Formats: sequence, structure tokens, C-alpha cells
Amino acid sequence: MKPGEIGVVYIGPVPEDKLPKFGWPGCYLAGALCLSDIELARGHVQYQVTYTFPEWTHKQAKTVSSVALVKKKEDFAADSMQAMNEALRDFYVQWLGKLQDVVDANDLYGHLIAENPKNLRIMQAQLKRLFDHRCNPENHSRILELVDAILDAAKPDEVLKYLGSKHENSESDIIIKALVYFF
Repeated sequence: MKPGEIGVVYIGPVPEDKLPKFGWPGCYLAGALCLSDIELARGHVQYQVTYTFPEWTHKQAKTVSSVALVKKKEDFAADSMQAMNEALRDFYVQWLGKLQDVVDANDLYGHLIAENPKNLRIMQAQLKRLFDHRCNPENHSRILELVDAILDAAKPDEVLKYLGSKHENSESDIIIKALVYFF
């Protein structure tokens, strides 16, 4: 690269032990990069770089997993019935996107949404199914209605309020956020 030239270079991930403990997508590290093998050139030929994190994930440290032995339940409890109903619902939600017959898929969605009117996974599966067949003009209005129902159930304002307050708890997070927005 010539002096003053700007370019984008993609490099591999930075090792976990070299990263700060806290961060969120959009954070970056700024510094100098030297690509020379010669010791004399390392002090003189350096490039200013900014490493941007598209996502921030920390892997869990290797730990010994603990095993807890619990006595097997002999009786048929209401919790197991509820777990079975949830497993069946999840199975039906998976099949909602796989059904080729439109009438059967709409009937299954109607049945599932009648039992669970605010379940986002059911609505998401139906939206994906409708979006895959968006060539049908009838699906456009259904997609818009379903998006409104999803936004109604998800309450995005409350989610944004929660996520906004999550990072403002410590002074260091506020300082980092101010520096990120400043640059």
C-alpha cells in the first residue's frame, strides 16, 4: 500500500485472550499493524487499522461439567403433560413450514394460533411460509396482518427500552458508548 492509501483488509478472528471482557456488535479496536518480517522496518512501516466486531461472542472457559443424580419420577405429573403438549406444539410448528397444501397449512396455523394466540414462534413460522409463497396476491395482505400481530405481541418499544438500559448500568459502558459514537 502506498502512503495515505485506504483499503479494506479482512483478517482472521482475534484470539479470545487478547480481547476486552465486555463489548457489543459495532465495537472496534484501533491501533497500528506491521506486516514486515524485518526488525528495522517494524518501527517505520506501520499501518493504522480499525478492527470492527460484527458480533461479540465470548466462548465459555473449559469447565468440568457437574452431574446431579435425581430420583426418577414414578407418577404422571401435570408438568409432564404440559411438556408433552409443548413438544407437540413445537413439532406442529416445524411442520407448518413444510406443508405443501395451502388449505392444510392454514388449518394447522388456525388451530395452533387458537390455542396460543401470542406465540411468536407460530407466527414466525406462518410468516416464513407466506413469504416463501409471496407470488400469490392474497398473501400480501396476510403478511401485513401477520407482521402487525407479531409487532403487537413482541412489544418492540419495551424490548428497546430494556436493551437501552442494559448497557447504561456502568460508567465504563457509558464512556465506551460515547467514544464509539464520537468517532
